[in-house]
Amino acid sequence: MGPRRRWGRRGQSALIPLQRRTQTLSLSCWYCEYKTFVFNEMLLSLGLKYSRILKVWFSIGLGFSLMAFIVVTMVLVWQSANALFMYIQGMAVWDLTNNHLLRHLILAPSSCTSLIDAGYVIFSTILAVAIHEFGHALAAASEGLRIEYVAIFLATLFPGALVSFDNEVLQSLPRCTNLRIYCAGVWHNAVLSAACWLMLLFLPLLLSPLYIHGSNPMVLSVSPTSPLSKKLGYGDVIVSMDGSNINDPEEWRTKLASIESKAVENIVYSGKTHNFFSSGNGKGYCVPVSWLEEKRNLQALPDTSGCPDGLKAFVVEPCPNSTFLHKLDALNSTGQRIDDMYCLVAKDIVGLQKCGDRWPASETGNNSCSCPEGESCLSRMKVPGSTWLEVGYSTPYEFGCFYGEQRSCGGSFVIEDNALSIAKSVQLTAYRPRWFFFSNGYFPAALENLLAFTLHISAGLVLLNVLPVVRLDGDCIMEVAVSSFTWWSPRRRSKLLKVCLFGGTVLSIFAFLRIFIYNLSLQQNFVR
Repeated sequence: MGPRRRWGRRGQSALIPLQRRTQTLSLSCWYCEYKTFVFNEMLLSLGLKYSRILKVWFSIGLGFSLMAFIVVTMVLVWQSANALFMYIQGMAVWDLTNNHLLRHLILAPSSCTSLIDAGYVIFSTILAVAIHEFGHALAAASEGLRIEYVAIFLATLFPGALVSFDNEVLQSLPRCTNLRIYCAGVWHNAVLSAACWLMLLFLPLLLSPLYIHGSNPMVLSVSPTSPLSKKLGYGDVIVSMDGSNINDPEEWRTKLASIESKAVENIVYSGKTHNFFSSGNGKGYCVPVSWLEEKRNLQALPDTSGCPDGLKAFVVEPCPNSTFLHKLDALNSTGQRIDDMYCLVAKDIVGLQKCGDRWPASETGNNSCSCPEGESCLSRMKVPGSTWLEVGYSTPYEFGCFYGEQRSCGGSFVIEDNALSIAKSVQLTAYRPRWFFFSNGYFPAALENLLAFTLHISAGLVLLNVLPVVRLDGDCIMEVAVSSFTWWSPRRRSKLLKVCLFGGTVLSIFAFLRIFIYNLSLQQNFVR
């Protein structure tokens, strides 16, 4: 996207209207373009009226864009050299684990995508592209250069937009003027990103008369196929996860990602006996021994198939003061498989005292394995691909709860599922209605998402258009830079420009390919 320079005869000055048509449509097998001329006079009038102010405005944008162009080009060359060094050393070129620069561009797994999210993306993209092209057109108009048309195109499956100028008239302008026009789109996108960031920063303050921000996330919707759909609904508030307080949706997603990354295999290998035995997930509960004598299941298999429907298999946590530790060691030393599993009702043990090393210290005290006398620390048997979570919630927007007439306004439950599935199945917002009569939580969530999508897409356009890539604004900036080598012949300058653009395009494709492959590997590891 960016300005298109039309080659024409000298007599076709862009300061004279060339067409009387208001719009045209061009179609082909791989390219569709819609042109409009209705904005030409309006933009020229606006640019000439505020010419002096706009020249100062776009001169600031020129400095910002050139700095961004230089920095991004240097980073691109450095990262390519680093990838070459990794290849020579026999390292994985696609591994960006220690690459802090490119990892900022990685899309981490987050909330679910839907048709509504697609709508945000489409609207934000249209807005960012429109602001970008408006910058080019207004900068040209402030210099007295009339645009020929504004076009929206679809090349194969990639949409875009452009403004068209007469190339000969454009080339007759000073280099600084050309750069102001070429850099105007990048500058406007940078300003749009900054504006969205400021609005996101002050949004909690602006909405504070109607909404509470950052005090536990509220549920907007839950996927009907998710186990959470039977536990949570619109208006419920998530208070905690595994005993840790949850303040906002980002903290919810971050903790789910952390829990998933720390998950280990369901079978632990014993180096002494070369046998496998079942293990717990480290999130234990102090269960009375009397329960275990009644509900012991010696034939349980290393999954839930050994327990009847509605029951879950639990195993003894190997704690130093556990009632069954000596028995566990004895069985292990004889090389026999450990089958001390117990089928329990999950909701019966949720309220029991916690033990094990996977709970927060505030939940277990100084001794994570400490249980009162007559109780033993049991945890859910590990199931590959699943995570055991205890979620605390409240229902503050039920009529009786809001006005203090109802005592039971929440509780806790356990859910066992893939962490990525849990994160994707529920849509949360950090904004909670302050008043019962105005309990619409969708408005601030929609506004926040729209600003966030616009911020990221507009910032992405800044990065994309300062790359030295063919057909983008970086192409035009590079051309003006090369044209300043006046001591070279036009032929040599043309060759240098082609080499720089070809190299920049190849390096950019390689950098984005590295990011895409690494992000794909993260997604696959997160699913596992």
